[in-house]
Amino acid sequence: MSKTMNKVIDKMNNDKGGSMKIIELKSENVKRLKAVTIKPDGNTVILAGNNEQGKTSVLDSIEMALRGKKSIPARPIRDGQSKAKIVIDLDELIVTRTFTQKGSSLKVENKEGLAYTSPQQVLDKLLSSVSFDPLEFSHMDSKGQMKTIQDLTGLDFTEVNERRKLLYENRTMTNRDLKKVEGAVQSYSGPDSSTKEMPSTSVIVAELEAATKSSNELVALNKKFDNAKNQDVQLRSDLAHLKETVKRAEKEIADNNTEGKELVAKINAWPSGPNLDDIRAKLATIEDDQADWREYQHHQELLVEEKAMAKKANGFTNDIEKIDSDKKKALKEANLPVDGLELREDGVYLNELPFDQASGAVKIKTSVALGIMMNPKLKVLIIRDGSLLDANSMEAIRAMAIEHDAQIWIERVGKGDIFPVIIEDGEVEEA
Repeated sequence: MSKTMNKVIDKMNNDKGGSMKIIELKSENVKRLKAVTIKPDGNTVILAGNNEQGKTSVLDSIEMALRGKKSIPARPIRDGQSKAKIVIDLDELIVTRTFTQKGSSLKVENKEGLAYTSPQQVLDKLLSSVSFDPLEFSHMDSKGQMKTIQDLTGLDFTEVNERRKLLYENRTMTNRDLKKVEGAVQSYSGPDSSTKEMPSTSVIVAELEAATKSSNELVALNKKFDNAKNQDVQLRSDLAHLKETVKRAEKEIADNNTEGKELVAKINAWPSGPNLDDIRAKLATIEDDQADWREYQHHQELLVEEKAMAKKANGFTNDIEKIDSDKKKALKEANLPVDGLELREDGVYLNELPFDQASGAVKIKTSVALGIMMNPKLKVLIIRDGSLLDANSMEAIRAMAIEHDAQIWIERVGKGDIFPVIIEDGEVEEA
């Protein structure tokens, strides 16, 4: 397409005037149609009539003419005919699609009759990449809805949604661990305080050994003293019977007395040591003291771990909230036509609820609003399941079409609508 043509098309897209609509549709020998000419009056066109009369063929004609190969079926020509033709007057453009047994051809002209060299590119620039039928949006699965809005806004939250999912999972695991730590902290029933160092068994054992050695030495001295006393008694007894050994006994007695005095002096001078029973009692309770110390230290560690985990979980929460905030800001800046519409990692949400939980009327209004936004210049929409719409929904769609200067073609079974275009046996039934 030439640069000149691109400028013309861009000017049409950027033009702040009214949107293009179908001024006249002519379809001849397309699918079930014989020859149909429709000049729409107003913003909604109701195609009414019984089943298999050609209503769908009218809508197909619009799509085939404007969207080209992606909408043309294998057999677009009416049975028994060799040629078919669709002409759509868009006021600013005239689109002519011709079908033969060899294929189809497209011609797009402006008001002055100038034909574009790349006609489909002209139309593609005016149309969105998604379907004409806005109600198809409400029937899509969550992935399809997300892709549609991403295509519409140019926003792709795939990577950020994956990051949010990972943060959410990490926060879930951290909070699960945090609950365990919190439970352990809350169930703590040990001492409220403890020494800075764990009580040492070796110190008390050394103290006990030293005291025991001292005690044993004292016992030995006392025993030795007792032996000396006993020997003195024996010697004195022997002295009465053995006068001949008096001198020797007296000498030994003197020696013993001298040694006894030395022993008494040592005994009297012996330092008083710690009470053995007290030391043994301390040793008996040291394991309990150690257990209390370990329990208290574990409690302190749990308090530190609890604080760290809570901080980590809050960090995940802040990151998630930042992602959600950024997404909402991006969607707001994208000027979506419906307030409260947002993209989350698991699908499209409306007013904090999954889109599929919205009422039928809300789904219809949202889908139509998106459809209008998808085609900012050529606001031509098609609703194929029009028979599913109740009176309130129909009225809401009419109001939206008027408000946004759009043209909505609706297929409905029957003839009870106000001012319908009746299609019967492939032709427009005269009023």
